Parts: sequence; C-alpha cells; structure tokens
Amino acid sequence: MQSLRSRPVLAVLGAAVVVTIPHLLSQGGQEKLGERFAYLAIPFGFALTAGVLGMALRSVWAAVGIHGGLHVANTPVSEPGLSVDGPAQWILIGALFTLLAVLIGLRLPRERWVEVRDRGPCARALS
Repeated sequence: MQSLRSRPVLAVLGAAVVVTIPHLLSQGGQEKLGERFAYLAIPFGFALTAGVLGMALRSVWAAVGIHGGLHVANTPVSEPGLSVDGPAQWILIGALFTLLAVLIGLRLPRERWVEVRDRGPCARALS
C-alpha cells in the first residue's frame, strides 16, 4: 500500500487482490470451481476492511487483528454446530466485510485521504 499511496483506493484494492489470490489454494470445503471463487469473497472482503482500517488506525496491526479475529471468531461459531461453510455464507460474509470497508472509508475525513497520498497509510499523524 505504501508503494501505491498516491492512489489510496487502488492501493487498497491491489492489496486485497494480493491477499486473496493465495486463498485459491485454501482447503475450506470448496469442491467445484465456482465454489473456489465464491470462497474468495471472504478474504477479499476482509482484506479491503484491513486496508481501510490500516489507513484509519495508521497501523498494519489492523490487518493482523482482523485476519486473526476472523479465524478466532470461526471457532465458537462452528462449535455449537452453526455452519459458516458454503457458497452462500462465503459470499454473505465477504459482502459484509466489503460493506464495512466502504463504511469505514466513507467515514475517513478527506484530509486523511490526502495525507495517505502524501505520506503513506501508516505515517504518524502530524502534530
């Protein structure tokens, strides 16, 4: 994201694609080609959210937290027998993460977007 900081939206989208591609190899229960691509909605959505949160909080730890949090949250949900497996759930979860990213991005002040362009997503705030 630092390399593409002059175009922050493109930087977030590019980072999300880079994070998503390795998930083509995930063993998340996908059986068919269409299911493989539906599964990608989750990593793409949470990568968008992580990128925007990283800009909002000025830290890469936002990405670490949201990624780890997703895995931690899946454990208690799957224990009582609730299923988060299947294309419909993957697309829904990915869409919710994407919506969250858009909402956070819209809440960022214009000045912050300019600052990201000038100094990068994790630069310390100017006093």
